Order: sequence, then structure tokens, then C-alpha cells
Amino acid sequence: MKTPRPNSRSPHGRVACTVSAAALMLGVSQAATIGINFQCAYSGGAINSYSGSPITATAFGVSPSGWESLTPMPTGYGDPAGPYSFTEVIDTTTSTNGLHALPKGALTINWSALCANVSGYHGNDTAYGGNSYHSGEQQVFWGFMRDGVTFGPGATAGDNNQAGYSVDIAGLKSLFTGSGYVVQTIAATDSGFGITNVFLIDPSTHSTNSIAYPNIAPPDHLVGDVAFPRGIMGGISEASVALSADHLQVIGNRAAHGDGFNNSSTLSGIIITDQPLIEYGPQTPAAPFNTGDSTTLSVQAIGVPPLAYQWRKNGVAIPGATGATYDVSSVSAANSGNYDVVVSNSFGSATSKPAIVSDQVLISARTGIIVDSKGILTPYNGNDFGTGWLATSVGHTGVADFTAAAPSHITLPAGTTNLDSPVGTISFWIRSPGLDNSDGFGKSASLFNRREGAGLDILQNDDGTLSVQVDGANNSFTSTGTVSDNNWHLITVTYDQSDTGFVSLYIDGIADSGNVTNGNPWTWPAGQPVWLGASRRGLWRAFVGQLDDFRLYSRILSDADILLLSTPAGLTSNARLEVQFNFDTAPASGLSVGWLNGSLQSPVGLTGPFVDVPVLSPYAVLPTEDSKFYGVRP
Repeated sequence: MKTPRPNSRSPHGRVACTVSAAALMLGVSQAATIGINFQCAYSGGAINSYSGSPITATAFGVSPSGWESLTPMPTGYGDPAGPYSFTEVIDTTTSTNGLHALPKGALTINWSALCANVSGYHGNDTAYGGNSYHSGEQQVFWGFMRDGVTFGPGATAGDNNQAGYSVDIAGLKSLFTGSGYVVQTIAATDSGFGITNVFLIDPSTHSTNSIAYPNIAPPDHLVGDVAFPRGIMGGISEASVALSADHLQVIGNRAAHGDGFNNSSTLSGIIITDQPLIEYGPQTPAAPFNTGDSTTLSVQAIGVPPLAYQWRKNGVAIPGATGATYDVSSVSAANSGNYDVVVSNSFGSATSKPAIVSDQVLISARTGIIVDSKGILTPYNGNDFGTGWLATSVGHTGVADFTAAAPSHITLPAGTTNLDSPVGTISFWIRSPGLDNSDGFGKSASLFNRREGAGLDILQNDDGTLSVQVDGANNSFTSTGTVSDNNWHLITVTYDQSDTGFVSLYIDGIADSGNVTNGNPWTWPAGQPVWLGASRRGLWRAFVGQLDDFRLYSRILSDADILLLSTPAGLTSNARLEVQFNFDTAPASGLSVGWLNGSLQSPVGLTGPFVDVPVLSPYAVLPTEDSKFYGVRP
């Protein structure tokens, strides 16, 4: 990765940056590390979408294969009252039901609590709503063993006299064969103000250590002019001292509550490690710097102490930069670059992903890139949020898989030209078994969402029909055909936003009876991305099923072209094809290029001339070439 000094003689003030394929090879080393995830099971099938949260992405620095998602614990709603107790044995052969094989040894885990529940706490990730969570940390926070305390103003003062949770882990020395390990706990709740401390007990010696949750301060919300604690909160504890017990008990201190106050005794997860584990690495600043700005980079890591820190710039150690934070003062071309930190102890080392600091162009690591596969003009890559990928599915090669266990979606960022055409065609294949309405919500599932007042939604209804909502209810209609039979169906919508234009729906290449003439002209909401498989504001149910060959055209396809799309031969004309996701490859890793002002440019050929890339910041760069040059003009 190189960021050359700006060319002061350039008439456009262009800043060039080189994105090397070597800079894409990022990662964090891990060794003997285990994460334990406690899940919730809502009883009686009342709200199925609340049940379970197996970890499907790296969380707190632990890879998905390092997390053991234990048997979900009931809430007590619809079942005999708790407490509940479970036992699980995990060894080098375990590989089912959210569990993964250990690299060595065997652990016996016993855990019990009064009951379990779920929390919408989102930690350091972006907030979310509804009955869902993002992959990674939010999946850990989602389920928790709870204390049974009812929270709210007017609650009875004093302790609730309920026993806290208890976790008993035996066989630790078979996994951690060195001289020690550290423990960290993770907690969340839907009804709390603070989290009680945790006791770590060695039953063979009766020695006890305590770890706490520092700096827990959930935001308040207003009811009228009165501020009440929000209740949905959580966090991660401090790390324990080095421990060496083969048998360890993790016990929550008893909850306490009073008038509108609740110290919760809850547990969502446990992390145990000997080598350094980087939980939160230094973050690339949220926006590009102007020359002279400053920033502080920080890292959060655990491991058997003492931990040593060494900050680096472009892979070269920075003298004296040996703390958990590092200040980059007065950013300029001279000190722009890739900053990372190596954390080490007697068991090994871990290197963070780099944070890129630049006075002009901001570059950061990026995963989950959905590749624009149209093969012509500028690619408009999308972003993946928790979808799965299948190489084949009932005659289709390469598909995106949207699951109920971890509600997922794909976004297509707003560009400067590709999404805002006043006429066009939206087309994609779906395969879905239909909607599960056992939770009683009765909402349709969102297939295509780009509507905020103006705009357009495509929805899958309970009965398998489709609804197209355009710029308000007056321009909405429902299909006569259905698609919820677990077979592949091609959905195509054409639109003309003028006051005399039509919005028409096709299923499997044939015009459906539903279509409308616009009552008024309409537009796309400016700057709003496309969401596939979920609603941006959580208004609709998440889609469950598979999606293939998503396309956006800035022209209205003819009936003959739409019929061709539904055939094995397909439509070969790429005229005005703006975006295509055929999912022939899994989501990719690459880099994100951001800039503060002006327009992104890239050269035609190797030497130029530079031309505008019609995208908005940030822009995804794939490792398809050894080097790629970009510039920014005012």
C-alpha cells in the first residue's frame, strides 16, 4: 500500500493511491482460545425468531469456529418454571448444533440459571431494531441467562433473593496446556441499569477471583419530561488475572434492584484464552482527514499478562510506541500510512488489522463485498450482511442464502448515476418455502427495498403472492401469481416514473395482472441504498430463501427480453445494464476507498487520462489486479 505525496503541480489537485494485492492479506493470529455462547429458546413456539443465536462471524476477535454455541435455555414462558440446567461435552470430534471441534483436549460444561431471555443490545456495532441481530458480537449479546428480576420504576426495593447463573467448566488444562489462561465474560440484558460482578472459583482450592464490568452506562430515554433507564444494555468485563485451574466455576453475583434501579446478574458469553486476543483493533477514522488533523488509535486486547504492545507504520516498528493507544499528530503526506499494532506475551503474538490514516484518501480493510458481475463499465459492488453462499441450488450456480437463524441482507450503496434512472427494470430470481408466521406478526417479507415515502418496495406476502408498493398506497398492487413453493421464480418489475408511466410486474417472464399507472410522477429517495432481503427501517419481515442473478437496468425491458431472462439461455444484451449480482463467487475481501470532497477518478489504461468514477464515498476495491490507481479531484 502506498500513498504518494500529492502532486502540487496537478491542475486538479489529484491525489493518487496504490492498492496492492499484498495489502489485502489481513488477519489476526489466534491459538488456544474458546468462546462460549449462551442461547435463548422462547417456549411454546410463541416467537420463534427470538430463539437461538449461533455465532456465524468473528466476535470479539474469536473466529466462528472458536465459538461454542450451547443448547438454548428456555425463558419459562409456556414451559415449567426454572431453574434450568444443561450439560455439554466438547472435544476434538464435536461438530454439530452450533458446536465446533476443539484443537485438543475435552471440556465438560455444566450451566444453570433461573431462565434465559434476549436483548437488543448492539455493543460497539451499529444499532438495530426488531427481532434480529447482525452477525458477530450482536449474536453473542442476543441471548443471555437471566436473573428473573423485573425492571422498572416502582420495583420492590432490595435483593430479589434469586440465585445467579452458574457455569462449571472441567478439563481446562487439556486445552490450555501452558501455565495459565485468562477469563473474560460478556453480558447483556433487556431490563437493567448495571451488571453485577462475576466470581471465578477454583473448587479444588476454594480460591476466588472477581471480575467486574467497568464503565457500563446505558443511555436514558425520556417519557414526557422524566428520564428512565432504557433497560437494554450490556458490555464486556475486564479480563481476569492469570488462572491455572483445571476446573473452574463462573458464578454471577446476586442481582439487586430497588425503585427504578436494577443491577442485573446475567451472562451472554465467556472467552478463555492464553495467547493475546485482539478484541477491538484500531479503527480507520470515520472520514478522511484534512492536513493537520490528529487522531488517536487504540486497541483492546486480552491474554495472559504481561502484554506488550508495538505500534507499526507500514509494517515498521515506531520507536517508543508501546502502549495500548497511539497518537497520530498533525496528519500529513509524511505520516500517512497503514498503522497496526502487534500484541504479544509469553504464549505468542497477534497483529491487528491496519487502520489507514491519510490526509487526502482514506483506505480501510473491507469484507463481505458482493461483486458486480456485469463485466462492463464501472462496477457497483454491494455489501453483504450475514447472508450465506451456496455453490449450487436446484439448477442455479452460485446463490445468496438468506436464513431466519441470523436475519441477513445485502445492500447496494447509492451511486451518482446507477440507481436514480427515471425508467428501468429490476429483475432477480428467488427460491423460498414461504413465510413462517408462528410468531403472529403477519408481516410480508422484504425482497427489494428502496422507499422512503418516494421509491419502490417489492414484498413477498403470507399467501405467496407479491406486492409492489410505489410512492405510497395509491401506486401499490398485488400479484395474482404466487412464488412460495420452494421452486425458483424470476421476478421482474419495470417502471416509468412519469405521471403517465406504468409500473408492471412479471413472474417467470409472463406479465402478471397487477400493474398500475402512476397517479403522480415519483422519484427515488436521494442517496438511499437498495436493500435486498430486509427492510432498512425494519418495517417488513426478513426474507427467508435464496436469491440469484439480481439485475438493475436503466431501460424498460421489452416483454420479449423479459421472457428471455426466464429461459436457460438468458438475455445476452447488456445494454443499459447498470448492476448485476450473479453470485457465482462468494462474498470477497478487499479495500474501501473513501474521500472527503470532490470526485473519485481512475485512469483509462495504465497511464491515463483520469476519468470520474460515478460512485459515492466509500467505494469497494477488489483484489483483481496487482495494483489499482485512484485519484480525487476537487
